[in-house]
Amino acid sequence: MKFFGSIFSLILLVAACTSINEEQPVSYTLEQLQDNMRNKQGLEVEPKIKIGELCESFKGQSLKEITKRLTKEDLGLYEASYGLHYMGNRYLQSGDFRHGIHFLEVAADEYFNPLSMLKLARIYYMSAEQIQASFPNGALDGFSQDWKKAYYYINMSLSLTEEITGGRRGHYLIDVVVFNGIGILDELSAHAQQGDFDEEAARKYVDEHMQPNLNLYKYMYGDDPIAE
Repeated sequence: MKFFGSIFSLILLVAACTSINEEQPVSYTLEQLQDNMRNKQGLEVEPKIKIGELCESFKGQSLKEITKRLTKEDLGLYEASYGLHYMGNRYLQSGDFRHGIHFLEVAADEYFNPLSMLKLARIYYMSAEQIQASFPNGALDGFSQDWKKAYYYINMSLSLTEEITGGRRGHYLIDVVVFNGIGILDELSAHAQQGDFDEEAARKYVDEHMQPNLNLYKYMYGDDPIAE
């Protein structure tokens, strides 16, 4: 009986240790967060997130403060997405174009962040000369104007904003993305009418990638629109 009692106690101890390990808080390195296609790192989606408030909380923070938030324990998927977006913004504001566009592309392509897509659409709409004037000391790494990319990013940004918000007026993303995004589309359409831009080819590319990306967004974040 003592033998079986010892075995039973051992089983309980192992189960308790397993439970404790499962409940241990998790943190991620910046390298891991930059390698998170399809949310393979397993970040949890925060319930009842308010994107406007989340963005405001990042706006006044430095690169060091944003890095600290991104590497804290129990980071959520939305906070990671917008933290990487604002990290890209901070690098751009500091004159570091290479790191700035890198983190914006991570947020856009791996986290489906509509604000990063809007920013990238603006950047790729600009000429290399305009970018160079804005970042005279930055390494552009062969950057070139790409209206097809701008067209893709702005259409994805608008569609994701509709998906995320359910089209609710007054939502933070509606106010920012739609207000700014329509102007970029209008400018690209004007270039198409002048024969400077192949909008039909760009639209075909968008159509091929739109639904798979929206499906992947839903896979990562869920189907329910965010009310605020």
